[in-house]
Amino acid sequence: ANWTLTTAGLRSYLDADFDPTNSQRAIASGTGGFVSVFSTNGGQSWQNAAYTPAISLGGSTGRIEIAYAPSNPSIVYSMIDATQGAGQPPPTGTLVKGNLYKSLDGGATFTLVNASNPNNTFLGAQGNYDNIIWVNPQDPNFVVVGGINMYRSTDGGLNWGAIANGGN
Repeated sequence: ANWTLTTAGLRSYLDADFDPTNSQRAIASGTGGFVSVFSTNGGQSWQNAAYTPAISLGGSTGRIEIAYAPSNPSIVYSMIDATQGAGQPPPTGTLVKGNLYKSLDGGATFTLVNASNPNNTFLGAQGNYDNIIWVNPQDPNFVVVGGINMYRSTDGGLNWGAIANGGN
């Protein structure tokens, strides 16, 4: 196999997923002062996704995790953590620690879903390390998120119930 570098810069990708129905569509996320990216040509080129409200991980130790809804790959969820690293300036834009964003266009644009759940404890204080998201393969509205704590939603992220509390 041969590999070709298709992005440059200080990006650190920790998560890459391909649309389960179309291998030309892919999403990637991670750390390193960026948001997330998407490709519509099998990874030959990547574009930054747009978030509303806008976020930035600049100057932070934040992390983004992403997941397609296998039964409806137009739906992509993004769990955001932007934490201030030791000796780093605070992130610009909206400071988020465990907010869920949702895309209805395969990961090109995302909108904040859990705005009604301020100061959530989805990721605890370790979202740059403990950050996972999973979507039920049969139900695009059944989402599980976790970090220190674990929660589930059966309505696409509008309401949440605790599954486990890592502090106990």
